[in-house]
Amino acid sequence: PPALTLRALVDACADDPRELRDAALLSMAYDGGLRASEVIAACIEDIAAEPDGSGVLHLRRSKTDQAGEGAYVYLSAETMERIGRWLDASTITTGTLFRAVYRRVQE
Repeated sequence: PPALTLRALVDACADDPRELRDAALLSMAYDGGLRASEVIAACIEDIAAEPDGSGVLHLRRSKTDQAGEGAYVYLSAETMERIGRWLDASTITTGTLFRAVYRRVQE
């Protein structure tokens, strides 16, 4: 079987909101080498876009940041595009970046 890579995981994600979220989450975690706790703590306000399409994530705290100074993590243009697609689909504009997606049950 082929090796499991980030590209394979992201390519397996469709265009529904849940999978757009998952693709953005995986891509951001990979770019920054982030722990799960760092990914789920990220807020929209913590991300700044750069002119070249890339971005910077401000980590307010992490396990290795004992002084509480925070850190900055580079996000590729591809990751920023995925985050943008997730934000468009979710219509969220502030607060926690990655949230639960619920399906409506038709009666």
